[in-house]
Amino acid sequence: MQRLLEADSEQQLADYLGLEPYQRNEGPGERVDSRNGYYERDYVTSAGSIRIRVRRTRKRSFLPRGIQSLERRAPEVAEMIRMAFLRGISTRAVGRAVALLTNEPVSAATVSRLTRVLDKRLERDLPGSARRRYE
Repeated sequence: MQRLLEADSEQQLADYLGLEPYQRNEGPGERVDSRNGYYERDYVTSAGSIRIRVRRTRKRSFLPRGIQSLERRAPEVAEMIRMAFLRGISTRAVGRAVALLTNEPVSAATVSRLTRVLDKRLERDLPGSARRRYE
């Protein structure tokens, strides 16, 4: 997955610039932008964490399509955290359990932040009287 995302990042950058690596402009036209190395970004999946090299440019922040939608952790990992919390496991214990599965520690604050989404969904989906029954 890491190699695939990095290769896709490189190809999208080449398409954006209109130039392959080490290729020079042929005509007198102004260059759109230029390469400026990469930065590394960690991404936690249910199988563990991977480090991805994301290409960047000088004039603007370039974030490839495949990587743009990625958060720091995969949606299934966030959902696993929420489900463990709903089963009554404490926030600290959820963090330790997720760390065993993904080799990436998760703080109690992160678990709390991810479970706040559930509160917002409940407020949005249930009318006031029905919500009080669940509290």
